[in-house]
Amino acid sequence: MIQKSEKRIDIVRDVSGSEITKNEAESLHLCCNTRHGERQRLQSSLKAEVEYLRSFNKQLKQERDDLNDYIYELSVMVYDFKHTNQYSLSY
Repeated sequence: MIQKSEKRIDIVRDVSGSEITKNEAESLHLCCNTRHGERQRLQSSLKAEVEYLRSFNKQLKQERDDLNDYIYELSVMVYDFKHTNQYSLSY
């Protein structure tokens, strides 16, 4: 009966497929945690930016509606002015 006296070394494979020993894997794990923290920070920043842009878009829509109402009122005023006065406006 053959017994193996070798120590088992935990191997992690990275994206490219090269081998990384356990010690290197632990430092990679810390690096991944750092990346995860940064990713969470970026996600919260992006969420805040999206909320700001939604609010800004809503404000722009309201301003557009207000301007359209104002233009309509002006066109009604011009129409009334043209038809109630003996002088007509020429464009």
